Amino acid sequence: MTLDDLRLSATIADVLRENVYVRPSAEAVTDGTRRLSWKELHEAALSSCAHFAALGVRAGDRVGVVLPNQIEAIVLYWACALSGAIFVGANPRLGHDDLKNILRHSGARLICVSDDALAARIREMDLPDAREILNVESSELIALFTQPLRAPVKTAHIGRDDAFAICYTSGTTGRPKGVVLTHGNLVWNAAVTAGALECSQRDTFLLTVGITHIFGLSAGVLAAAIAGARTVVLKTFAAGAALDLCEWEGVTVLHGVPTMFVLELAAQKRAPRDLSRLRTGIVAAAPVSPELADQIRGELHCDVQIAWGLTETSPAVTITRFDDPAPARRSSVGRALPEAQILVDSNGQEYGEILVKSPGVFKGYYNDPELTRESFTEDGWFKTGDIGYLDASGFLHLKGRSKEIIIRGGLHVYPEEVELLLSELPWVAAVSMVGIPDAVLGERTCACIVVAENARVPDDMLAEVRETVARRLADYKVPDTVLRVAELPRNPSGKVLRGVLREDAIARIAAN
Repeated sequence: MTLDDLRLSATIADVLRENVYVRPSAEAVTDGTRRLSWKELHEAALSSCAHFAALGVRAGDRVGVVLPNQIEAIVLYWACALSGAIFVGANPRLGHDDLKNILRHSGARLICVSDDALAARIREMDLPDAREILNVESSELIALFTQPLRAPVKTAHIGRDDAFAICYTSGTTGRPKGVVLTHGNLVWNAAVTAGALECSQRDTFLLTVGITHIFGLSAGVLAAAIAGARTVVLKTFAAGAALDLCEWEGVTVLHGVPTMFVLELAAQKRAPRDLSRLRTGIVAAAPVSPELADQIRGELHCDVQIAWGLTETSPAVTITRFDDPAPARRSSVGRALPEAQILVDSNGQEYGEILVKSPGVFKGYYNDPELTRESFTEDGWFKTGDIGYLDASGFLHLKGRSKEIIIRGGLHVYPEEVELLLSELPWVAAVSMVGIPDAVLGERTCACIVVAENARVPDDMLAEVRETVARRLADYKVPDTVLRVAELPRNPSGKVLRGVLREDAIARIAAN
């Protein structure tokens, strides 16, 4: 099958079957130690399908995959594709509330982990739909992934409009947002992304971005498979380890958020590796400065492309290309992918909200038809909430976010979520979270706190704040800085003026 064939007609299961047919003995995935061919990967996925069936998991049931990047996560990915089960990814770094919300809201029937302590935590959660929690590193499951099939396994009849994944975009504030993505959404997006990167079976991808996040799920695992390329997985990101794998495994495609590349640039300076086989990759999920793009291309010998998109768009909508003019490759997020359309709703202003139509736009928010309706215009454009403009050549330039999200190291921090926890502290009268620019992380988080009158304030405010958040939420949501303020600036309606607060916080931090 050509990329066009896959883009227009294939399901995710078809992608795996095509690789088994064309290149059965070629290496499909490795962690640097264990290695599976396409045939072996297919058999491991089929064995997992049989195990799903034995546990009562059927097509349409949700399977929670709470795993780091490891071979078992890849196997479960393809098992969901073959069985018709719906892949629900969750980062094992998530705190109790975040993880409980995802698993409960999705109604995950089967939950897969690789840590006994995490399994014990999940068993204590109130998850009425969960029937089984499996540690995929148990001896029984490892044998399942490595033993030959004993009998044929029946797989499901899946169409392109059937759901493959529910990807969550928010934490515990308000209603959880589970983005339902179909086989067709993801195959189209991964195929056009692989095409823009000019990928082929000669490539080797290094998967540092999480498979449980849309970046790794689509532009990583699936784009590599569509190209017939090999995937190298890195269980826990460390810049030096990533570069070591690039050298040892002959990696040609390296994706990452800007923070990862900043750390890799520093690691390469400390101990140079042979990165001559690096060819390209995507840097996305947070703002990319022209200087960083230049450094990656020059010092890592990796001719990266800058992309933009959202979980709801599978994810890429725009991407730079190798033959684009140099200024556009440095300062824009590229042009629309084939069949994607962009409209900027500026209402006569210089910038406006970016609206999107494409085959990658999601099916809807899981169990939330009202929010789904609110996210589209009457004529079917998806409202991204991001602000920008299109130049005369069709290149998209981002200027901000209408939603008050802080992007720390490529990971989204939702201020109200943290504020809600901190407001429970008896000495906190009011609190607002803002993002402070940071050369490595993109943004650091700062909690601006108004202390309650006559309250007993802890000697170390920062320590108590960090401990409070760390008990409930993911580590990247823990505030980096705390500032005590006399009041929060507000507009006449009482809404906090975060822009004013942010500038004041930047000035105070700089002065210190």
